[in-house]
Amino acid sequence: GLEFVRDEATKEPFTAAENVGVKVREAARRRGLLLRASHWMAVLAPPLTTTADELDEMLDIFDEALAEVLSPLAATPQPLRM
Repeated sequence: GLEFVRDEATKEPFTAAENVGVKVREAARRRGLLLRASHWMAVLAPPLTTTADELDEMLDIFDEALAEVLSPLAATPQPLRM
């Protein structure tokens, strides 16, 4: 699961009205990735048989969806950390 916050240092959340998680879910869905989300978080749940290449593709799509949603909010998308 991933929690969306406006500021990583202070953990300031996005407001519920900004609906970031749902917007990320919809942007990912348009690109072929299904995930669960609420206004403040998203959950990826790949099957245990997922290959490394498939995981890379999922994360690339998720990164694109994040960039699409966060850019208009004047936030800087941070790279995924593993």
